Amino acid sequence: YWIDHALAGAASPPGTMITAGNSTQIERTSSGVCAKSDYELFDDEHMSTDDFVDLLRAWRGEVVALQAKRDPTRPEHAPYQRNPLA
Repeated sequence: YWIDHALAGAASPPGTMITAGNSTQIERTSSGVCAKSDYELFDDEHMSTDDFVDLLRAWRGEVVALQAKRDPTRPEHAPYQRNPLA
């Protein structure tokens, strides 16, 4: 999952791009992470690393739970739905 890639990136040194897509990139900073717009559509948004990791772990738990239940609102995952960076 891209979430796993982002979780691993949270331990990266400052200046590392953790993930990017949909005109936004998330970068590791000295105090946490920062979401930045590729096209200046919004101001940079900062979050502590601990909050970021907690959020991603909770989100991943929800995704895994939905997949385990075979959520009928989601089609089977095709290979192209994987994060190419992982």
